[in-house]
Amino acid sequence: MYVPTSVICIESGTVDAKEFSSKTILRIDTAYSTEAYCRLKKEIVRAHCPKAIVKSLTPDGNGNDLLSSDRYYEHTKRDANFDGGVFKPRSGPACPVTDGRVDYDYVHAHRCHIPSLLRKWAERYRLWPPDNIVQMIESMGGFVTPVGFKESTFKHLEWRICFSTGETELMHNLNDTQLKLYVLLKMIVKHVLNPQKKEITSYMVKNLILHLAEKNEQKLFHEQNLLHWLKAALSKLKTAISKKRLSSYMIPMRNLMACSRLEASQQRKWIKTIKDMISEGPRIILRLQKLRTAIICFGEPLLWYTKLKLELELLELYSSRRYFELKYENSSEESDTVSRAILRRKNEILRDVQRRLRNEGSRRECWNDMHKIEKSMLD
Repeated sequence: MYVPTSVICIESGTVDAKEFSSKTILRIDTAYSTEAYCRLKKEIVRAHCPKAIVKSLTPDGNGNDLLSSDRYYEHTKRDANFDGGVFKPRSGPACPVTDGRVDYDYVHAHRCHIPSLLRKWAERYRLWPPDNIVQMIESMGGFVTPVGFKESTFKHLEWRICFSTGETELMHNLNDTQLKLYVLLKMIVKHVLNPQKKEITSYMVKNLILHLAEKNEQKLFHEQNLLHWLKAALSKLKTAISKKRLSSYMIPMRNLMACSRLEASQQRKWIKTIKDMISEGPRIILRLQKLRTAIICFGEPLLWYTKLKLELELLELYSSRRYFELKYENSSEESDTVSRAILRRKNEILRDVQRRLRNEGSRRECWNDMHKIEKSMLD
């Protein structure tokens, strides 16, 4: 996510623009938008305002200039490209790019000050997270991203409100059992339900788990009752599918399934599948072939590989961020000590995996090509 520091979006009637004397200011207007979406009105444009904003302003016919999300997306799209990169079809506010090895999602967003929504979230009754985490998240603010509500006539002018940093902090505060529950439910959605048109996404699964965590004391989530909570999560997923409604955790008025392309036949099939899984008890695990094989036959290698895979993914993220920082500064990666250190550690990980594959008797084509190893780890 790329967020210009010279721009702030503020909710009408909450903050005096004088508090942001050095920033370009856009006013958040939710009067004509649905759910967790808004329009952005130009209030003050400073000399150092990003060019993409100036080029994306559109008159609304009432004497105001609105920031068009579609125009802004197109003007910032080229910033997401890199040498050898190929654009993929747009995905919401994200601009997907691939180099044939790794897929990247780049989102250009603006920081927003919208205390009314965060206050509603903070004040509702909950058993989790603790008050100090709630206060921290409330102080983080939010973002607006360039995508409108799919069924809106004015979606080209609308921006989606989100609280990405707050959601990340919440995920960091889940305990081990809750995280395992999240991973298992994602695997069930991907490998058992197998949605083809994003009828159910990993983001929906995350929101479902956060709702479940909030309504129950965290101490109740432990390894001995993981199966109980998996059944509870599946039951909530079944209800969401049957009603075609899953509320966003941070903004409950937003239905994450509002524009889902879930057909009636698929809906009935998934409801039956989930009912069968709930009645199966521990045999649910038999539906996840890869997980069952990995745990039973390759426990220690799985843990070793998963740890290195996670580190490699983080290094890839740091490398990508550093690339665009250097591009902005007109500097070279070759002379940058941070980039060299990241590359050195990535190569160490790939050599370790290559050595283990070779020593354990894997086929030559599995370990001979370092690029293939890296691609398989980042898939």
